[in-house]
Amino acid sequence: MNSYPTMATLIEAIAADGRLGEPPITALYPSAGPDTYQYTFLHPEFLARRGIDQVPAPNVFVLVDRREQDPSEFVDQATRIETMESEPVRAGGIEMRLDRVVHASDTFADRELTVIAVTADNRAVQPVWHREGWVSDLFIGVCDGCAFGGNPRQACVDRLDLPSRLPQAEAEAVRVPRWWVTDHFRDAKPFAELGEGDIVESIDPRFPFVFRKLALLSSEWGRYGGPVMAGATMFEVERRRGEA
Repeated sequence: MNSYPTMATLIEAIAADGRLGEPPITALYPSAGPDTYQYTFLHPEFLARRGIDQVPAPNVFVLVDRREQDPSEFVDQATRIETMESEPVRAGGIEMRLDRVVHASDTFADRELTVIAVTADNRAVQPVWHREGWVSDLFIGVCDGCAFGGNPRQACVDRLDLPSRLPQAEAEAVRVPRWWVTDHFRDAKPFAELGEGDIVESIDPRFPFVFRKLALLSSEWGRYGGPVMAGATMFEVERRRGEA
Protein backbone atom coordinates (compact mmCIF):
# COMPACT_ATOMS: atom_id res chain seq x y z
CA MET A 1 0.00 0.00 0.00
CA ASN A 2 1.40 3.39 -1.00
CA SER A 3 1.55 5.81 1.93
CA TYR A 4 1.67 9.60 1.91
CA PRO A 5 2.40 11.87 4.89
CA THR A 6 -0.60 14.13 4.23
CA MET A 7 -3.63 14.50 1.98
CA ALA A 8 -1.85 17.35 0.22
CA THR A 9 1.05 15.09 -0.75
CA LEU A 10 -1.39 12.51 -2.12
CA ILE A 11 -3.00 15.22 -4.26
CA GLU A 12 0.47 16.26 -5.41
CA ALA A 13 1.20 12.66 -6.42
CA ILE A 14 -2.04 12.55 -8.40
CA ALA A 15 -1.01 15.74 -10.18
CA ALA A 16 2.48 14.37 -10.92
CA ASP A 17 0.99 11.17 -12.35
CA GLY A 18 -0.31 13.21 -15.28
CA ARG A 19 -3.25 11.00 -16.16
CA LEU A 20 -5.80 13.69 -15.33
CA GLY A 21 -4.32 15.82 -18.10
CA GLU A 22 -5.00 19.00 -16.11
CA PRO A 23 -4.26 20.38 -12.64
CA PRO A 24 -6.22 18.69 -9.84
CA ILE A 25 -9.33 20.50 -8.63
CA THR A 26 -10.62 18.82 -5.48
CA ALA A 27 -14.17 18.35 -4.22
CA LEU A 28 -14.81 17.02 -0.71
CA TYR A 29 -18.13 15.19 -0.31
CA PRO A 30 -18.78 14.07 3.30
CA SER A 31 -21.66 11.65 3.87
CA ALA A 32 -21.44 10.85 0.18
CA GLY A 33 -23.09 7.43 0.25
CA PRO A 34 -23.46 5.86 -3.21
CA ASP A 35 -24.19 9.18 -4.96
CA THR A 36 -22.90 9.65 -8.52
CA TYR A 37 -24.78 12.86 -9.43
CA GLN A 38 -21.69 14.92 -8.65
CA TYR A 39 -19.89 13.64 -11.75
CA THR A 40 -22.68 14.91 -14.04
CA PHE A 41 -23.77 18.12 -12.31
CA LEU A 42 -20.19 19.29 -11.73
CA HIS A 43 -19.04 18.46 -15.26
CA PRO A 44 -17.45 21.56 -16.87
CA GLU A 45 -19.91 21.59 -19.74
CA PHE A 46 -22.87 21.37 -17.35
CA LEU A 47 -21.48 24.22 -15.24
CA ALA A 48 -21.09 26.30 -18.40
CA ARG A 49 -24.74 25.64 -19.28
CA ARG A 50 -25.69 27.01 -15.88
CA GLY A 51 -23.59 30.10 -16.50
CA ILE A 52 -21.05 29.17 -13.82
CA ASP A 53 -17.91 29.71 -15.84
CA GLN A 54 -15.96 31.06 -12.87
CA VAL A 55 -16.03 27.74 -10.96
CA PRO A 56 -13.43 25.18 -12.03
CA ALA A 57 -14.92 21.73 -12.50
CA PRO A 58 -13.52 19.26 -9.95
CA ASN A 59 -11.64 16.25 -11.26
CA VAL A 60 -10.58 14.77 -7.89
CA PHE A 61 -13.49 13.75 -5.66
CA VAL A 62 -12.89 12.89 -2.00
CA LEU A 63 -15.90 10.85 -0.86
CA VAL A 64 -16.29 10.20 2.87
CA ASP A 65 -18.90 7.90 4.35
CA ARG A 66 -19.21 5.63 7.38
CA ARG A 67 -20.33 2.82 5.10
CA GLU A 68 -17.76 1.20 2.86
CA GLN A 69 -18.21 2.53 -0.66
CA ASP A 70 -18.00 0.30 -3.69
CA PRO A 71 -16.09 1.62 -6.70
CA SER A 72 -18.26 3.98 -8.73
CA GLU A 73 -20.40 2.21 -11.31
CA PHE A 74 -23.53 3.59 -13.00
CA VAL A 75 -25.31 3.04 -16.31
CA ASP A 76 -28.49 4.53 -17.71
CA GLN A 77 -29.64 5.55 -21.18
CA ALA A 78 -27.38 8.63 -21.29
CA THR A 79 -24.61 8.19 -18.72
CA ARG A 80 -21.98 5.57 -17.92
CA ILE A 81 -19.60 5.68 -14.96
CA GLU A 82 -16.95 3.00 -14.70
CA THR A 83 -14.02 2.50 -12.34
CA MET A 84 -11.00 1.41 -14.39
CA GLU A 85 -8.41 1.00 -11.60
CA SER A 86 -8.59 0.79 -7.82
CA GLU A 87 -5.88 0.58 -5.16
CA PRO A 88 -5.62 1.06 -1.39
CA VAL A 89 -3.55 4.00 -0.16
CA ARG A 90 -2.88 5.76 3.12
CA ALA A 91 -2.58 9.54 3.59
CA GLY A 92 -1.95 11.24 6.92
CA GLY A 93 -2.55 7.92 8.67
CA ILE A 94 -6.02 7.52 7.13
CA GLU A 95 -6.66 4.47 4.99
CA MET A 96 -8.55 5.13 1.76
CA ARG A 97 -9.06 3.81 -1.75
CA LEU A 98 -7.82 5.53 -4.89
CA ASP A 99 -9.97 4.92 -7.97
CA ARG A 100 -9.49 5.94 -11.60
CA VAL A 101 -12.95 6.63 -13.00
CA VAL A 102 -14.29 7.38 -16.47
CA HIS A 103 -17.49 9.42 -16.77
CA ALA A 104 -19.02 8.92 -20.23
CA SER A 105 -22.13 10.70 -21.44
CA ASP A 106 -24.23 11.11 -24.56
CA THR A 107 -24.50 14.80 -23.64
CA PHE A 108 -21.04 15.81 -22.44
CA ALA A 109 -17.47 14.96 -23.33
CA ASP A 110 -15.97 11.94 -21.58
CA ARG A 111 -13.83 12.73 -18.53
CA GLU A 112 -11.24 10.79 -16.59
CA LEU A 113 -11.56 11.45 -12.86
CA THR A 114 -9.82 10.43 -9.67
CA VAL A 115 -11.98 9.33 -6.73
CA ILE A 116 -10.59 9.02 -3.20
CA ALA A 117 -13.00 6.93 -1.11
CA VAL A 118 -12.64 7.18 2.68
CA THR A 119 -14.60 4.86 4.97
CA ALA A 120 -14.88 6.92 8.15
CA ASP A 121 -17.08 9.23 10.15
CA ASN A 122 -16.83 12.82 8.93
CA ARG A 123 -15.93 13.96 12.44
CA ALA A 124 -12.99 11.56 12.58
CA VAL A 125 -11.20 12.80 9.45
CA GLN A 126 -11.97 16.52 9.68
CA PRO A 127 -9.58 17.22 12.61
CA VAL A 128 -6.77 15.39 10.78
CA TRP A 129 -7.19 17.53 7.65
CA HIS A 130 -7.59 20.66 9.76
CA ARG A 131 -4.23 20.00 11.46
CA GLU A 132 -2.63 19.35 8.08
CA GLY A 133 -4.09 22.53 6.66
CA TRP A 134 -5.68 20.68 3.75
CA VAL A 135 -8.80 22.33 2.30
CA SER A 136 -10.61 21.19 -0.83
CA ASP A 137 -11.40 23.63 -3.63
CA LEU A 138 -15.09 22.77 -3.50
CA PHE A 139 -17.37 21.30 -0.81
CA ILE A 140 -20.46 19.16 -1.43
CA GLY A 141 -23.07 19.01 1.34
CA VAL A 142 -26.04 17.53 -0.52
CA CYS A 143 -28.41 15.10 1.26
CA ASP A 144 -25.99 14.48 4.12
CA GLY A 145 -28.42 12.34 6.10
CA CYS A 146 -29.10 14.91 8.82
CA ALA A 147 -32.82 15.06 8.03
CA PHE A 148 -33.47 11.32 8.17
CA GLY A 149 -32.87 8.33 10.38
CA GLY A 150 -32.69 10.16 13.70
CA ASN A 151 -29.16 11.41 13.08
CA PRO A 152 -27.97 13.87 15.73
CA ARG A 153 -28.22 17.54 14.86
CA GLN A 154 -24.46 17.93 14.84
CA ALA A 155 -24.24 15.41 11.96
CA CYS A 156 -25.29 18.15 9.51
CA VAL A 157 -22.30 19.18 7.40
CA ASP A 158 -24.01 22.45 6.40
CA ARG A 159 -24.33 23.96 9.89
CA LEU A 160 -23.37 27.61 9.97
CA ASP A 161 -22.16 27.89 13.55
CA LEU A 162 -18.96 27.79 15.59
CA PRO A 163 -17.98 25.89 18.73
CA SER A 164 -18.62 28.20 21.68
CA ARG A 165 -15.10 27.66 22.99
CA LEU A 166 -13.40 28.59 19.72
CA PRO A 167 -11.67 31.99 20.07
CA GLN A 168 -12.86 34.54 17.54
CA ALA A 169 -9.35 35.07 16.17
CA GLU A 170 -9.05 31.35 15.40
CA ALA A 171 -12.51 31.33 13.81
CA GLU A 172 -11.55 34.16 11.49
CA ALA A 173 -8.35 32.35 10.52
CA VAL A 174 -10.12 29.14 9.46
CA ARG A 175 -9.71 28.29 5.79
CA VAL A 176 -12.72 26.94 3.91
CA PRO A 177 -13.45 25.88 0.32
CA ARG A 178 -14.19 28.75 -2.03
CA TRP A 179 -17.17 26.98 -3.62
CA TRP A 180 -20.01 25.19 -1.79
CA VAL A 181 -22.75 22.96 -3.20
CA THR A 182 -25.70 22.12 -0.98
CA ASP A 183 -29.46 21.73 -0.90
CA HIS A 184 -29.87 23.05 2.68
CA PHE A 185 -28.29 25.01 5.52
CA ARG A 186 -28.69 24.72 9.27
CA ASP A 187 -28.44 27.68 11.67
CA ALA A 188 -28.91 30.15 8.83
CA LYS A 189 -30.99 33.31 8.99
CA PRO A 190 -34.43 32.66 7.48
CA PHE A 191 -34.57 33.33 3.77
CA ALA A 192 -37.18 33.18 1.05
CA GLU A 193 -36.57 31.71 -2.39
CA LEU A 194 -33.01 32.60 -3.33
CA GLY A 195 -32.18 34.54 -6.46
CA GLU A 196 -28.77 34.61 -8.09
CA GLY A 197 -26.46 36.79 -6.04
CA ASP A 198 -28.53 36.48 -2.86
CA ILE A 199 -26.69 35.88 0.41
CA VAL A 200 -27.19 33.21 3.07
CA GLU A 201 -25.91 34.25 6.50
CA SER A 202 -25.51 32.46 9.81
CA ILE A 203 -27.61 33.33 12.85
CA ASP A 204 -24.32 33.18 14.77
CA PRO A 205 -22.77 36.69 14.66
CA ARG A 206 -19.33 35.13 15.19
CA PHE A 207 -19.55 33.03 12.02
CA PRO A 208 -17.10 34.71 9.62
CA PHE A 209 -18.47 33.56 6.24
CA VAL A 210 -21.50 34.14 4.02
CA PHE A 211 -22.70 32.15 1.02
CA ARG A 212 -23.60 33.90 -2.24
CA LYS A 213 -25.83 31.95 -4.60
CA LEU A 214 -24.42 31.49 -8.10
CA ALA A 215 -27.03 29.14 -9.61
CA LEU A 216 -29.28 26.17 -9.05
CA LEU A 217 -27.54 23.08 -10.42
CA SER A 218 -30.40 20.56 -10.44
CA SER A 219 -33.62 19.80 -8.62
CA GLU A 220 -32.90 16.12 -9.33
CA TRP A 221 -29.94 16.30 -6.94
CA GLY A 222 -30.92 17.15 -3.38
CA ARG A 223 -34.26 17.29 -1.62
CA TYR A 224 -33.77 18.81 1.83
CA GLY A 225 -34.28 22.49 0.95
CA GLY A 226 -37.97 22.39 0.09
CA PRO A 227 -39.42 25.25 -1.99
CA VAL A 228 -36.80 27.82 -0.91
CA MET A 229 -33.83 25.84 -2.23
CA ALA A 230 -35.15 23.56 -4.94
CA GLY A 231 -32.16 21.23 -5.18
CA ALA A 232 -28.39 21.25 -5.23
CA THR A 233 -27.24 24.85 -5.51
CA MET A 234 -23.80 26.35 -6.15
CA PHE A 235 -22.60 29.06 -3.74
CA GLU A 236 -19.44 31.13 -3.51
CA VAL A 237 -18.08 31.41 0.03
CA GLU A 238 -17.13 34.95 1.04
CA ARG A 239 -15.85 36.61 4.18
CA ARG A 240 -18.58 38.35 6.11
CA ARG A 241 -18.53 42.04 5.24
CA GLY A 242 -16.13 43.87 7.46
CA GLU A 243 -13.88 40.81 8.00
CA ALA A 244 -10.28 40.94 6.84
